[in-house]
Amino acid sequence: MEIEEGVFCPQSQSDAVIWLHRRLSKIDPSDDTAANHIDLLPDNKEIDPLSQEQLGQLTKRLAGKVNEGCFLKFDIPWSPKGLDPDGISTHSKYLDELCAKTQKMIEEMVDKAITERQEEEVMTKSKSNIYLSTVHSLLTLTPLQQPF
Repeated sequence: MEIEEGVFCPQSQSDAVIWLHRRLSKIDPSDDTAANHIDLLPDNKEIDPLSQEQLGQLTKRLAGKVNEGCFLKFDIPWSPKGLDPDGISTHSKYLDELCAKTQKMIEEMVDKAITERQEEEVMTKSKSNIYLSTVHSLLTLTPLQQPF
């Protein structure tokens, strides 16, 4: 529901959404910790095909909605400990890269929003000044100068 409302609603702007897509490769569903990272069928150690199908559909929809510059994809090798930055160097590198790139994206989005807001305020103020100047000119015309 959160994704539906936040990403796919008509008012949503594709450049205001960041998608961090992490995929654990070579996950072992028989591992005791696998259920913490992937949907498994109840009472057995098999990957839930319906969940995988729904995840695939969501991935396709997101790919069509999120701007390429707002998308990060990470393929992380499976570890029975899940993310293990102390034991697996690629996990440590992933976390560093995730933090750095996400921070950069958010900073760029905030800077862009501030710039757009400032430009809107300048335009609004300019329009207001033109309006006030026009009204003032019309109100200060003498009866012989009035265009009506």
